[in-house]
Amino acid sequence: QERRETSRTTQLLEHGDDEHFVVNMAALHNATLLCRNLPVALTVPRPLYLDREAHHHEVAIRLHAAQTLKR
Repeated sequence: QERRETSRTTQLLEHGDDEHFVVNMAALHNATLLCRNLPVALTVPRPLYLDREAHHHEVAIRLHAAQTLKR
């Protein structure tokens, strides 16, 4: 391809802080690398519900009631 000089400019973002970073923990393609390089406290899974079993039973009761109404 032919190149020509142009007056177009590209906007760039300059980071002022090289001490703090945002890490995308949902990037599962490199989860092992993330876990290996971050402190355990930052990578330990946090439960969505404190009492998982009680939440499961609650949802099951609501689902059962909804399914009964459909019949």
